[in-house]
Amino acid sequence: MKMVRLAAVLAIALAAAACSTPYKSNGIGGGFSETRRADDIYVVRFQGNGFTSSTEAEEMVLLRAAELSLEKGYPYFAILNERSQASTAVLASPAQSVTSGTIDRWGNYRATTVTTGGSPIMARFPSATLHIGLAKEKFSQSYQFLEAESIVADLGKKYKR
Repeated sequence: MKMVRLAAVLAIALAAAACSTPYKSNGIGGGFSETRRADDIYVVRFQGNGFTSSTEAEEMVLLRAAELSLEKGYPYFAILNERSQASTAVLASPAQSVTSGTIDRWGNYRATTVTTGGSPIMARFPSATLHIGLAKEKFSQSYQFLEAESIVADLGKKYKR
């Protein structure tokens, strides 16, 4: 019985490790999105699920900002404003009840029910938002301009699984 429980715990741990929000457009389970504010100004967002770390959310929004910059024909972008946050929720793990019983020779029935699971789980859902300005060249001392191509090369390998 202990081996069965150990195997179940390992299976859940492995599944959880593989379940962080993938790098994809926003949908069920999170992802990235962007909103155009002007020709060269965008708001880029990434919403993670309960298995995504804050670092992953921040890196994925940066990756999307770099990709968007290149898609629009701009080799550089500046971060005008940024925000990272996380919401939390308490969820319950699935509960399972098993009832077994016996009937004696006089017809008396005795039952035992064992319930497992139903434990509270704290889930954290990180998100990151960048307001970015796209640029053809590094033209201002007020902002640090990032090279979109180098960010895509570095983070693209990590998150495009």
